[in-house]
Amino acid sequence: MIFPLFAGLLVTILFFFRVLMVQQTVEEALQYTGRKMAVLAWESEEKGTLLSLAEAEAIFHGAKKDAGDASVYQGCGTVSLDAVRSSFTGNYIQLYTTYEIPLPIGFFGKQEIRIVQSVKTRKWTGYSKDDAGMEQDRFVYVTPHGHAYHATMDCAYLDLSIQSVSYSMVGSLRNADGARYTRCASCGMEGGTVYITSYGNRYHSSLTCGGLKRMVYLIRLSEAQGYHACQKCAGS
Repeated sequence: MIFPLFAGLLVTILFFFRVLMVQQTVEEALQYTGRKMAVLAWESEEKGTLLSLAEAEAIFHGAKKDAGDASVYQGCGTVSLDAVRSSFTGNYIQLYTTYEIPLPIGFFGKQEIRIVQSVKTRKWTGYSKDDAGMEQDRFVYVTPHGHAYHATMDCAYLDLSIQSVSYSMVGSLRNADGARYTRCASCGMEGGTVYITSYGNRYHSSLTCGGLKRMVYLIRLSEAQGYHACQKCAGS
């Protein structure tokens, strides 16, 4: 009884590693297809034609083949783009694919894991000074958890300017806005060396803490819904 249970557990663990391999292959193909279609958007605009799902599908399958198409695993079949959810309208290309991988052991009949993967790529259409509204709809910078948009990457709120100080000193220090530093809920510890930033209000014990990292996105001003202008670099 123990051996079948052990064998089943081993097969299940290997199965999930295999699922990760399939997902990685599909992800690489989606990313490549998105970038390729973003470049083709310029050619389509010059010729006055529209991007088609057939073009994207051909690129996607070619990319999967080059990456080592693992999508044929155990009846998974051919992984194709979702014609309903994929879109080429507007400024972005959105590609979706949905597929199912059957479980290696079915205790209650045939069971499958359903996987949905997607990629969103901005079209590359060049730049023209004659484009109407281009100046008004300029590019701005935002962060995933921030509430303001920034006009430049050099803004002090985007540049963390990390400094290391002694824990015994942090209580007497103030950030650029005059606020005190408090302990980071994720990594802050008492004693030793801690890390602070010019505009942050937390001190950190580890340089790898997520609070000391910034993921910055470049978007159009018209897409910055819910963000207000940074008072330092984008005006009030």
